[in-house]
Amino acid sequence: MRLFIAITLPQQTKLNLVRNIEQLKAFATSGNFVSEDNLHITLHFLGETPESQLIYIQSAMDKLKGMEKPQLGISGVTVFRSADLVCARFKHNNALLEIHKTLGSCLEESGFCVEHRAYRPHTTLVRRPRFTLPFSEVSKNITVYNKPFEVQTITLYQTVFGEKGAKYIPLYSVEL
Repeated sequence: MRLFIAITLPQQTKLNLVRNIEQLKAFATSGNFVSEDNLHITLHFLGETPESQLIYIQSAMDKLKGMEKPQLGISGVTVFRSADLVCARFKHNNALLEIHKTLGSCLEESGFCVEHRAYRPHTTLVRRPRFTLPFSEVSKNITVYNKPFEVQTITLYQTVFGEKGAKYIPLYSVEL
């Protein structure tokens, strides 16, 4: 099972991000645009994981219950050139960083490998984009719809690949 743990976005935030995707499409010659159903903020990517390990992931996620609910807002749309992605960035938030850190520590205690690089919360909008203009020009035409929201739910997702691309299936959720 290919797994990751992410913040579930509220519907209004997803709709705002879909508006950004539509704005990007106007300048794109190609790219894999993320569907509304797949928009999220990854906390930890677990990769291929045996089903027998789900109980340990759920246990780690349960330790997030009662933590401070971060207030998140989109700060802009940017390119992660190393990953060939266009993403919506989120403003710095200490409560979010604490959730990321706590979850990572709990996963490590259960034997999972987690990344130790700086956490950059984002939502991927387009993979492998090609635009008619340099992104610096495209970005001037992107209106960021930033209505801050309070994080309510953290979800464990399974990635399932099909003819129409990846689909993210929720397996387990916790409310903060």
